[in-house]
Amino acid sequence: MENCFSDFSSFITNYDNPNYEEIMIATNKIYNPALIKYQARDFHEIQLSQSNYAYEEFIKYLEWELHQKPQEIELICILFERLLKCYPLSANIWEDYIQFMVEKSTYTKINEKFFQRSIKNYPWSGIPWKYYIYILEHNNYPLQELCAIKDRSISSGTLFHDINEFVKVMEAWCGYCKRRITQWNNNNEEVQYAITELQTSIKLLKNIFKTTDNQKRLEKILISIFTKIGNIDEARKIWKNILKIHTTETKYWLQYFIWERHYGEINNAINILKNASLKHLDFPELVFEIYRDFVIEEGTLELLEKAETIIHKGIKNIQRIKKKVILIFNEYGDVIEVRFPSLRYNSRRRFCYVQMKYPEQALASLSLHGQMFEKKYKLIVNISDSSKKEDRKEASSSEGREIIISNISHESTENDLIDLFSKYGTLESVRLINDRNSKHHKGFCYIIYSTAEQALSALDADKQELHSNTISVKNCKKQKNKNTIEKKENNTNIFSSEDLNPEKKNSHGLRFHDIKNRSLGILYLPDTVNQTRIEDVFKAYGDIDKIELRPDHQGAIVQYKNTSDAGKAAMALDGYAFSDKKIRIVTVETLLQHKPK
Repeated sequence: MENCFSDFSSFITNYDNPNYEEIMIATNKIYNPALIKYQARDFHEIQLSQSNYAYEEFIKYLEWELHQKPQEIELICILFERLLKCYPLSANIWEDYIQFMVEKSTYTKINEKFFQRSIKNYPWSGIPWKYYIYILEHNNYPLQELCAIKDRSISSGTLFHDINEFVKVMEAWCGYCKRRITQWNNNNEEVQYAITELQTSIKLLKNIFKTTDNQKRLEKILISIFTKIGNIDEARKIWKNILKIHTTETKYWLQYFIWERHYGEINNAINILKNASLKHLDFPELVFEIYRDFVIEEGTLELLEKAETIIHKGIKNIQRIKKKVILIFNEYGDVIEVRFPSLRYNSRRRFCYVQMKYPEQALASLSLHGQMFEKKYKLIVNISDSSKKEDRKEASSSEGREIIISNISHESTENDLIDLFSKYGTLESVRLINDRNSKHHKGFCYIIYSTAEQALSALDADKQELHSNTISVKNCKKQKNKNTIEKKENNTNIFSSEDLNPEKKNSHGLRFHDIKNRSLGILYLPDTVNQTRIEDVFKAYGDIDKIELRPDHQGAIVQYKNTSDAGKAAMALDGYAFSDKKIRIVTVETLLQHKPK
């Protein structure tokens, strides 16, 4: 570039010297920024080459390119393609590339083959399937073609590992069915087709995952269709079913209230807020405020007096509990704050945090552990470690109630497992993981019990024999990064106490069998595959603690942070091909016993 600029300067000197200064000033304005970008790109290319095209260097290069203004769209696409050529199964890169293409291009300009390729390389994410449906809809493909894509996503089975990924595709498909409706009446074929598809998708979801979508995305589409055709009673019935599951979540009560206010009856809307105010909600103050304002706006004096009474009792109850907690903990020091966090991600608990003035006061309050609260609730008191705070969005409603059974004999069936494990408690779901490439299951099974106590008792089945195989039974409950104070209230709890200077956990405290259960052995791994490539494939299923290459056993060991993530990876990646060579997912013991020829 420097030579080109120098040659241009010489050319202007020889052939347009009178205008040299004006031309070169204008040229410099173009040249200098271009030179800076050229040098930066040259630096990143050198870093890539020296690192043998490491994933981390690609990401640095890509992030730099994405932050340039204006963006060089074609160069960014080329960089994405280069990255995917080296790391074709990178979940994050595929998702980022798809989102970038959608953001920067019109759907008509995106090549359909791009989505076909993304599905082929990254079939376990709902995003490429979803956008493939979108592009076909944008390009006015017939219904049958979009339906075929939806059916492919189901028959492949690649989305069955995560309900959210599966719902993304079903939402795109059902949304399309709704958008193609031209006349909103109950007798319209398009309306009936959309309703049937939504009801079928909701049932399919329950059959596959033995649960429902926590966000109720498909149900909300169905509500909107019933509303548009005037079937208010049917829409209201769906809202009531949603609230049976999300009784403590403010957002669903308010969404139901907003819908009722616009499409239903005012008295019903008032009753919704009244009923919500009587529940133990994650954000009761917001409901109290909206309830009072709405009754003032639309209600009678009698309704207002009733609302004031309910709200007053609700606020007094919150204050009563806070005062009682403060009174208890004041015996051990100065209470700075009592805080009730949202129950949005785990409505089974009732908990609060108590912040003490000094760390030693928080430690002293641990003596409350096991004492009775209000003569009927047993307190569980621990120190909260804020430095290891876990994202609540990852918290599962089945936390503590799910177990994983491994090393299951191919002779064992789902009924055999039900017979064995039903004696420990009520089974909510049983998922024996099948191998798509054979008629056998993969030797893994997930079981969810009604309570955590039942799941705990089921661990007694560990090391029992089932059809000549010694099965392994572990709890899928994630490691807690927060310690809390818990008060049991049937199926709900109250938590508390927050240390201002928490002690770090001793990593040696982890039991050996826990680490063993979170570790996978990779067998028949080509010796050209490095740790970066392994991480890129396996991190799609969860956070990884470490990866250890074991060329002496023709493989590697991958240790996940959570048992359930290890199970998902084992289920999905057995038979995956590195450099055209299929790997096997085995136990670490099996890997270490393997002796390459």
